[in-house]
Amino acid sequence: EHDSDEEDWSPSWQAVPQTSEAADIIRRIEQDLAAHWDAPKAQRKQIMREYLRRWHPDKNSDESKETATAVIQFLYTSKVQFLEQPSSTEMTPLLK
Repeated sequence: EHDSDEEDWSPSWQAVPQTSEAADIIRRIEQDLAAHWDAPKAQRKQIMREYLRRWHPDKNSDESKETATAVIQFLYTSKVQFLEQPSSTEMTPLLK
């Protein structure tokens, strides 16, 4: 069973070079992803898809490309862990 501790959700986003604006956005996204950790996989995919679309550097103006690049790098480093984590509703109990 998944604890509500956010220790399970610890991507290495600190390694991504970022502006303070990007760091604030990444922290908010990280909190949102952590809050949806136990959501069904389809919902987690939709959340990630929306973030990837929103923060793609080609979809952002020149002055925010640096921020968008840092955010998208964070999202890509977090994607597998966020999407492959089985939610508690998808886990099959070992003992019945």
